[in-house]
Amino acid sequence: METKLNQEQRQEIFAPLIDQIQIGQTGYGKFKVFDYEASLGKTYNYCKAIVDNYNSESIEYLVGSAPNPFENNPKTLIVIKMIKEGKEVADKINKFDSEYKHKKKYKQFAIAINGESGINGAKSFDKHDKNQIAEMKKYPAIIITQSMYMQICRDKQLGQDLFGNREILIIDEEIDFVYETFDSITVSRIALIEEKYLKFSNQSQSIFKEVVGDIRTSLASKHDQMKRVSLVKNADWLNQMMNGFKDCLKKAIDDRYIEKLKDKFPDLKVNDNPEYVTKEIVDKVTKIVKFYNDENVIAYKNGLYRYDSNIQPFTLRDNIWLDASASFNELYQLDKNLFTIEKSERLVDHSQCTLYYDCENKSTTSGKEDYADFERDVLKQIVESVTDEDKILILDNKDDCKHIDDEFKKLKDMNHRNEQELNDNDICPIDSINYFAMRGRNIWGDYNKCYCIQQPQNIFPYYVFLYEYWTKEKLENKEIYLSNYKDPGTGYKTFGFTLPKTINGEEIIYSEEEMMRNKQLEKLRQTSQVSSIYQGLKRIQRNTNPKADYYVITTDKKIFDILKNQFMNIRVRNYKFNLEYKNPNKVSDTAVKRLNNWADIIENNKIVSYEEIAELCETSVENLKRILIRHEDIIVKLKHKNIMFYNFNKSIEWLAKINIGEQELLTRFEEQFNVTWKSFKRNKSVKEIINRRNIVVNKGLLVANL
Repeated sequence: METKLNQEQRQEIFAPLIDQIQIGQTGYGKFKVFDYEASLGKTYNYCKAIVDNYNSESIEYLVGSAPNPFENNPKTLIVIKMIKEGKEVADKINKFDSEYKHKKKYKQFAIAINGESGINGAKSFDKHDKNQIAEMKKYPAIIITQSMYMQICRDKQLGQDLFGNREILIIDEEIDFVYETFDSITVSRIALIEEKYLKFSNQSQSIFKEVVGDIRTSLASKHDQMKRVSLVKNADWLNQMMNGFKDCLKKAIDDRYIEKLKDKFPDLKVNDNPEYVTKEIVDKVTKIVKFYNDENVIAYKNGLYRYDSNIQPFTLRDNIWLDASASFNELYQLDKNLFTIEKSERLVDHSQCTLYYDCENKSTTSGKEDYADFERDVLKQIVESVTDEDKILILDNKDDCKHIDDEFKKLKDMNHRNEQELNDNDICPIDSINYFAMRGRNIWGDYNKCYCIQQPQNIFPYYVFLYEYWTKEKLENKEIYLSNYKDPGTGYKTFGFTLPKTINGEEIIYSEEEMMRNKQLEKLRQTSQVSSIYQGLKRIQRNTNPKADYYVITTDKKIFDILKNQFMNIRVRNYKFNLEYKNPNKVSDTAVKRLNNWADIIENNKIVSYEEIAELCETSVENLKRILIRHEDIIVKLKHKNIMFYNFNKSIEWLAKINIGEQELLTRFEEQFNVTWKSFKRNKSVKEIINRRNIVVNKGLLVANL
């Protein structure tokens, strides 16, 4: 089945978005959210709608019920994550505008402005350059990056000065206000600043130690549960100390000081000057000082965490937010006054795609610590299974992406050393990207395999802040409790947010509001991760008839259940990566138990494929074969029941499952499976099935007698 959508159908699908651009108004401080899935033509349609809207008068103006509110028709501000994609959107818009041949008051309809491209040929956009600002306001559509949007969210007056003459705001892809301002502090980070930057200035080091004293004391305690922390310091005293710190640095840091730093820390660039290095050090210390006098500080494990709750979305008269995850991401349910969701169906047919699920290996950052080298083992298996046509994208965390690149180079070097006939072009393209860098990027559209080998779970305080940011509610310590729990709906066990039954030995009774908040918080944690995985998998095969293999490693079955429902008609298969454990005794025996249970109930004389039983046991074929070798008790049981295993092959499966007495033309069988009977029956598994089922060929017909 293919996804076949003509232009008329696409216009119908995107009619709500087009209407919102052309005749709708959300009002300031509100967003209309659209959840169109990738590849349907979302960008094409909003780009066209913007141009069509600008080149026609408003309905109110045409019927005479209102004066035209703008000298020109409604202007648009578009927010795109990446610079490259922003330029592509500008090009699309300008192409649509070129179809209008009337006289225009502007040189160009749309322009992307950022740190690499300014107005009138400037190398970059200067938000304080009055000439650039004046020229920018003439463009009907401006495209900026999420980074620049965050700047105007911090400084609303700057937003008004730059874009206040615009009416429509389109945010393409979710913006995470919490992640963008999220920060953490540990003892090692404080020590690093002392040892790396302040070692050669005793006076600066002395002031720094005094400033961070209370923070260091707070970090001395480890917290297995999250706990709110209040670090109070007199603001005037802090300012005085920081000014003294800056003065000491300015006096201490000269060319000689920098040379000492470069000798010890080669990451300092050759051309770094005293002013730049001073600013870098002050910025690092200022980030630490922000943990004082902040109500958004949580202690967890060995760190302190905070974010900036003061930053708020900049909005215009009509605000549109595009996010394919909006239909399931709990984030959009937290503030229903801000977000109104326009839901759409999943229309892209994934019947030619397979979603492989490894539910046994742990892929969270902490879970990976059980393995000798998680990335090395996964990459090795990926490379061993590729074909000449494969292009592979791997989703991981930032640090491990670097490790993957290094391991991939080692594998290629090994191939050369082994004198195999391989060169760089013989090993398929493999690219790795971390979750927070992949959104909005479309450079892997022709890739056919995607491996999600990191469960994108952030540190737990992040989810607390994310909940509090959008709900404007503060959670108590008991409401941010972490533990293993069993999901009441599915029975799945997981580790996450749950309400403790007792505190200090005393039973706690919770209100309905507290239980609802806890449920929302945990759902936010899970759906936020689903969103990242879903967006990552949709980076490849960006068309309406995808042919892809997706691999996901996670032990959280609730997350996987939500994920698989986002892909219409997709095949789901169990899979298991064979990873080396640091401690082999930690290898899960779950698959062994499932196989043993199956062996107890399977009927006698059955012929089964390794693949179907591996799927039943939620493991890989390789692991199933290993279990059958190691567990003699299971082998004895299966031999007693006369159970035969074979490697999956459609032609062999046909022989194994043909009904007794059913006849099939031999020539049709050979054509259907592209085999010749003479050579086919030499296969070991085929021979055994022919004997066990008494399959004969009589007058050109295949017949199974048993």
